[in-house]
Amino acid sequence: MSVRLAVTSDLHLGAANSPGLPWLVGTARRHAEDGARALVIAGDLVHRDVEVGGVVAPLVDALSAIAERLPVLFIYGNHDAAIGLADAMPPIDGAVAVDSVTPVEVRLPGVPLLFHCASVASDPDRRGIAEAFPVAPRPNGRVGVFHTSLHGGFHPVPCLPASVDQLASRNYEAWILGHIHHARVVTEQPPIFWPGQGDMRDLRVRPLPAASVTGSPGIHQTSTFRTSGRGRNVTSQR
Repeated sequence: MSVRLAVTSDLHLGAANSPGLPWLVGTARRHAEDGARALVIAGDLVHRDVEVGGVVAPLVDALSAIAERLPVLFIYGNHDAAIGLADAMPPIDGAVAVDSVTPVEVRLPGVPLLFHCASVASDPDRRGIAEAFPVAPRPNGRVGVFHTSLHGGFHPVPCLPASVDQLASRNYEAWILGHIHHARVVTEQPPIFWPGQGDMRDLRVRPLPAASVTGSPGIHQTSTFRTSGRGRNVTSQR
């Protein structure tokens, strides 16, 4: 039996083209009604031109409302780093915010998956950290969450550049990417894709083996480096 996730990215709260918080809350609730077990947001919750003090309270309210129905996992993108969102966000019950800029492992309560995540350190962030993600002994239940331009012509400004081969070699069930606003599936097996701005997709992955579903939810590793500064369904079948 697969585990269903609702996945999105690049909300860009405050920008004219942002889908907005009502869209986020309403769409996440519909996914919960359809059987999603968690919501994953792959970075750039806010736009770099907004004042962080004006967006935190409504964003926290929205994420808290979603977390009443679905656990939430989100990473920070380059726009979030530009305004220091990680430093301004308070803890949210039912949500895990990944403020580590090196890869960490995250579990969510009641979700038999292990997420491998890293947030963006600066705007721009040209570090090559893909090889720092651990290689899984088997893909079942492993999901990568990464705010990246990859390599090539996807975006004029590189962000955490990585190759498809680097990501595929980590042996995860799927990779949920942020930074590119147009929905794009880079590979089908394993699914490596950008859900796109204003879209929330259904991702189905195999759960962790029963013996691996242990430990408490939250980040299992922390980074000492923090910065502050100004649809279509996708199914893993391997």
